[in-house]
Amino acid sequence: MANLTLESGKYFISSFADTRVGRFWAEDFSMGPKPVVFLPEGLQAPDGFSPVWEIEKKDGGYILKIGGNHTAVIDDKVFAILLEGDAGPPAVEWVIVRRPEQGPDVYSIEVRDTGRGWVALGNIPMTQVAVHPHIVLASFPPQFPLGQLFKITPANE
Repeated sequence: MANLTLESGKYFISSFADTRVGRFWAEDFSMGPKPVVFLPEGLQAPDGFSPVWEIEKKDGGYILKIGGNHTAVIDDKVFAILLEGDAGPPAVEWVIVRRPEQGPDVYSIEVRDTGRGWVALGNIPMTQVAVHPHIVLASFPPQFPLGQLFKITPANE
């Protein structure tokens, strides 16, 4: 049987429709939270920019970092947090669940014990990843709408 959990490491995260997810390289210069968005295809990123996620396995959940910064939920959206401690929200411990019945490398990304998780609202470039209640379709095995599913693949840098 295939391993159904992710190990700590570097990964790409994409929508089910294969649009990469990350921080856009043209951000403001503030130290405020940075939106996690669906990245536009075909644009050349400047040197040093990479949409590679660091996924750290921790106590039955995962800490997700992009650009070296942990992620959190603010106003039902996913942000990378530049300031830690009292200056910013704590890292969310995400629950990443493999959904093999919906394809290889397919996962849902959820906030622990809330029934809420990452959602692609339209999968439009530069749209921010939302956090909404997850819908589970009544079937066996359970099926999920494609907007709630993400592909997580190893980054071989």
